[in-house]
Amino acid sequence: MVTVYAHKMVRDTIDYYGQLLFQYEPGVTIKERLSLLTSSLWAAFQSRNQAVLCEINNYHPNFLSQSWTKIEQNGFKEQDAQIAIARQYGYKTWEDVPDTHIDIIFENAVDLLLAGALDSLAKLLEDRPDLLNLKSRYGHQATLLHYVGNNGVELYRQVLPSNLPDMMCLLLESGADRNARMNVYGGEFTMIDLLNSSAHPYDSGMHEALISVYNEFDGK
Repeated sequence: MVTVYAHKMVRDTIDYYGQLLFQYEPGVTIKERLSLLTSSLWAAFQSRNQAVLCEINNYHPNFLSQSWTKIEQNGFKEQDAQIAIARQYGYKTWEDVPDTHIDIIFENAVDLLLAGALDSLAKLLEDRPDLLNLKSRYGHQATLLHYVGNNGVELYRQVLPSNLPDMMCLLLESGADRNARMNVYGGEFTMIDLLNSSAHPYDSGMHEALISVYNEFDGK
């Protein structure tokens, strides 16, 4: 049975937003989707629901590492909720968020990866091998492999299924580019850069196994 490790702050985020995070309506644009998330974050802040604290003090440059009390004192506004959401998805400002359509198949592939649905992801990649090295339409432009790194991607997706080493092996065996780079932290980083600097793989006890799988494909 596959279990999924998630840090409490990640789990709180998932519990708060619920199915809004996993439902993709055909024809919905990135800006429309992020607008819904912004409204939910702002509603949580107004009701003093600290489930969104990590999104605010991890992604908004004016509130980094601040406590809930400090954020309230410093006057967090609805426009700040927009910035926190935009930054989480790889955009510098809300104005940078595009009105382009979401790639629903790619997003479903990410969800299968992080749920540990090995057979389902393998079948999808067999039908759509281009997904292996496709970049997300979000501003960070992560590939599927980057999501293994649990760092720099959407907060709710920083989770590790118990069979993540097998999921990673599937991606690499199928031809995922180990040297692909995503835009985050003011630069461009490979999956291994992000994996080694993320606390989640260490906390889950999976870092060593993931590194072992990664090294098996060194030079391949």
